Amino acid sequence: MPVKWNFKDTSIKKKYDEFDKKQEYKKMLAESRNWRLEMLRQVNDIEYQVIVSCIEAHSEEKDVIQRVKNDLNTYCFENVLMRAGLEAKELGGKWQCVLDWPPDNDSKPFDRGYYRLFHFGKASSPRPALSGPLELLGFSHSLHFTRANHSPLMQFADLVLGATRDHIECKIQGRDSSVGTEAVEIFYDHYRNHKGTVPRYGVIASTSNPSLVENVQNIFQRKANNALQPTPQSSAAEH
Repeated sequence: MPVKWNFKDTSIKKKYDEFDKKQEYKKMLAESRNWRLEMLRQVNDIEYQVIVSCIEAHSEEKDVIQRVKNDLNTYCFENVLMRAGLEAKELGGKWQCVLDWPPDNDSKPFDRGYYRLFHFGKASSPRPALSGPLELLGFSHSLHFTRANHSPLMQFADLVLGATRDHIECKIQGRDSSVGTEAVEIFYDHYRNHKGTVPRYGVIASTSNPSLVENVQNIFQRKANNALQPTPQSSAAEH
């Protein structure tokens, strides 16, 4: 059965109801803090890297956010892709991008970003990506989409992403701790980094928002101990 960071999500509850596992869902909901943290502990020795792109919505009006959502999705996706491209340039091999099923069944925001970076090595910014075109780095010609309910790896990605977001919001709001903060402490060394530095490498904030950039710098001050160190790219966050 599927799991998510937000286990209260109605889509998750419906899936447990569908398979007549209502009692199991209730039990897991009550114990969600424990099993989320334990799942992250159990896989902590596996080699993986985390890259998170952050952007902050300044409007509380849903219709305003909805109008710009596609552009924000493209921008965040491009930020992650450019870092993945640098990893591919360093490590070689074959690379495949598997995404959760797109919101509103609309893949265009992601297709658009992938197309530009794959063929031309360019994102929304006029400056080229430091990695060059993804086509030359072993990336698949097209994106692949799956539903999180059927993909354990996508569910794991949701746990990591949810924890990171919860941790950032917790610190910005001035709270001492949260489940997300506890989770991030478990997998902190898996954030992509350069000589231990996580901001701009593993957690990327929109450079058009100085306040968010500063918050991310403060929140992720601790050096990561992960030995995986990407090629230096001091200006990558500017693209």
